[in-house]
Amino acid sequence: MDNNGTDIHAIIDKYYPRVYAFALLHVISEHIAKDLTQDVFLQLVKKQKELKKIENLEAYIFTIARNRTYKYFKKINNNNTLKDEMIQSYCDEFVEVEEEIIAEDLEDKIKNVIDQLPVRQREVFLLSREQGLTYKEIAEELKISPHTVRNHLAQALKTLKLNYKLFGFDVLLLLYLSFNL
Repeated sequence: MDNNGTDIHAIIDKYYPRVYAFALLHVISEHIAKDLTQDVFLQLVKKQKELKKIENLEAYIFTIARNRTYKYFKKINNNNTLKDEMIQSYCDEFVEVEEEIIAEDLEDKIKNVIDQLPVRQREVFLLSREQGLTYKEIAEELKISPHTVRNHLAQALKTLKLNYKLFGFDVLLLLYLSFNL
């Protein structure tokens, strides 16, 4: 059968395991990965009549999966309760060797970028992210204004984000910066 057929059950059977694996790789929680995967296929069911017109069904499915995953992270970034659950889930389920290696590699790359920041930006970033100091506390410690602290931190975060978009680590960087892993 052609991938662009309308037999939604065949499409689900073929792509469900791969979409689930994709979601699990990004969210680390089996429960959340199942929810995201179901959302992806719910979208396909809703657009079942349009599937014949899609040239690359696989790319279409994974685009939906990526968008659902980004939407999920945007939502949790604004919700402290979900952040706590995500951290707990991340810590409980992050045991696979391959994933540990990826996390260590990401941390090393982030540390490299942090080490290359200008001295003051690096100081501000580390005081904020590693010691959890407020802008005011950092300003007092470094004898600079809170506005200058904010500017240094914004520039440091911008540098980190730009470096990691190049490597495709957007989601992992979001986790690192949000949860201070």
